[in-house]
Amino acid sequence: MVRLLRVASFPTFSKVTLLLAALYGQSFAGGFQLSDLYSTTEIGLAGAGGAAYAQDATTNTSNPAGLVNLKNPEFVGGGTLVTGSAEFNGQACGGASSLGACNLAPTSDNGGTTAFIPEFHYAMPITDRIYAGISLTAPYGLSTDYGDDTALRYQATKSEIQTMNINPNIAFKFNDQFSLGGGIDIESMSLKSNHRFNLSPNPTDIFPGVPLQYSDSEIKNSADDWGVGWDVGALYQFSPGSRVGLAYRSAIQHDLSGSSKYSGGSGTVAGGAGGSGSYPTFKTDTDVDIKLPAMTTASFYQELNPKWAMMASVYYTQWSSIQNITLKDVALIDLGSTDLIQPSAAVAVNSPQNFDNTWRYSLGTEYKFTDALTFRMGGSYDQSPVNNTDRTIRLPDSNRWVGALGAGYRISPNVKLDASYMHVWFQDNAKINQPGTGVTPYLSSSIGTEDVSANLYSVQATIDFV
Repeated sequence: MVRLLRVASFPTFSKVTLLLAALYGQSFAGGFQLSDLYSTTEIGLAGAGGAAYAQDATTNTSNPAGLVNLKNPEFVGGGTLVTGSAEFNGQACGGASSLGACNLAPTSDNGGTTAFIPEFHYAMPITDRIYAGISLTAPYGLSTDYGDDTALRYQATKSEIQTMNINPNIAFKFNDQFSLGGGIDIESMSLKSNHRFNLSPNPTDIFPGVPLQYSDSEIKNSADDWGVGWDVGALYQFSPGSRVGLAYRSAIQHDLSGSSKYSGGSGTVAGGAGGSGSYPTFKTDTDVDIKLPAMTTASFYQELNPKWAMMASVYYTQWSSIQNITLKDVALIDLGSTDLIQPSAAVAVNSPQNFDNTWRYSLGTEYKFTDALTFRMGGSYDQSPVNNTDRTIRLPDSNRWVGALGAGYRISPNVKLDASYMHVWFQDNAKINQPGTGVTPYLSSSIGTEDVSANLYSVQATIDFV
């Protein structure tokens, strides 16, 4: 919730939102990935169960081979409330370099938002060797909003990435020790990336006594797409209380298409020189391509005694699939025109990301206090794919530590309720260093630090159909 989409440059789209956006937004597994938000139990373990937990229908997402541990048809449904803080402190500006308008000014604002991420799973045995499951989850997401009352608005106002993954799987039990599972991922992805534009947001004396003054325009971009990938997993059980799991989820190519709209704003030359007028509304068709990364998970689960169990996971995410993001045909005004009220234009915006592949390490424990009540605890360390050079206010991601607590209570033989809490500590004062980025002669800059943190509150119900 956030890992979320692990997105400023010409305000744009800034990294297009990078399209990405995870987001920071609500992204808690590096970049804009929401890796644990498919399961309340996994949130309580900080992802330590991963590919080896295999105790309910959520294993359909983490490792489909674990479906062989289900005795009856089972439904799991729940969701996670994510509250995030992304506090920027530094300097920012926006304007046309030819007018000398990008004058850095002290700026602070919080782009954190609140979001609810749902998850649903259903699984069932078909025979004593064949099992099936289907999940509906949100593996990536972004949501940040810096508002429109600081100089940051020229880089980013509202940024949002949403994904929905439909994941049907089949598992085959070879014997009591070894099983395999796999299926397809049908995934939708949508993005929104908004910001303000002003040719000269500060009065600028180009000629003595003739200050140019302009009001803000707004640029809104949106696009969506469906993509297809696949996943596979293996589970080896030394005994009912000791197992190891390995799972792989493929990369998914998204070729998003949508619209870009430029609207609002006016220009005036004081002192009677040049006149005044409003910019026309301009809308274009836009598209952007992005390849969401492949991920490999290795996990073990070990019962120490009838009450205690330990588990650990290692995750490897191939974020290097994201290097540059190009948003095509962005609606803007013709910055090369000498007219006071420039005509419309469409430009391609390229935003370097240079993401690195990342590792994540999780360790957790589970204690059965009674036959009905179980407690969980976990922690993890997660690398960020974002580097110090290309980090932006849309995706102020950095390395982070995670701490989590959870509990499960079986209220009847067929119904169990779970609740979890997770806190995410991002690296302190992650640097933002985006000076003079943008489409010449338009510039937008942000130089400072981001203090980021997040809290996750998750609930889930499990129903067995006997």
